[in-house]
Amino acid sequence: GQLSAENRKEFSEILQELSGTKESIKSATNWISQHCYTISDVVSMVDIEINSNISYDKKLYIFYVVNDVLGYCSQFRSDPRVVDPICHAFQEKMVSILRAVYAGESEDRQDRVLKVLRLWATKSFYDDNTIQMYEEQMKSDGPIPETKPEDEEEIPPWLRQDYNSGPPPQSAPWQPPPPQGDRKPYGDEPDAKRMRYD
Repeated sequence: GQLSAENRKEFSEILQELSGTKESIKSATNWISQHCYTISDVVSMVDIEINSNISYDKKLYIFYVVNDVLGYCSQFRSDPRVVDPICHAFQEKMVSILRAVYAGESEDRQDRVLKVLRLWATKSFYDDNTIQMYEEQMKSDGPIPETKPEDEEEIPPWLRQDYNSGPPPQSAPWQPPPPQGDRKPYGDEPDAKRMRYD
């Protein structure tokens, strides 16, 4: 499925108005989880926005939303080692998203991004090889490697652009997450002190 023009406008405004508060990050995460059947469009918009001419703080807030979405959706995996469709969809643009908050930045900023990336490995959002590849590509200024065509087969049918019949059947092992309650995105992080939004 594809985002409607109205949804694109709404999501664009959400990204542009992001502030560093937990409520702001959480509401953006909720919006993404509610529009998970158009996730490839959502990921493209995130990639375009984070690479646009905006302040570093704004880029960081978008990165925090990506972090929160990955963490939130990974909780609903039937098998923790199998990447869920949302985390899978972000893989295509992840190097571009990471470079937006890492490339050419101060050591302090780069360290912060690196810590988040390594947290993803700890929490098994992606496997160690994938995280290592992200880290290498993030630090490189070479062309971003394209997703291999054979990976196309692994994309669940409901994430393909040409699939318009709505949600996957109930038999699918992965169900989209419900909207977040009052869970604090970073409340349980060991580095909570470092993830300041201000």
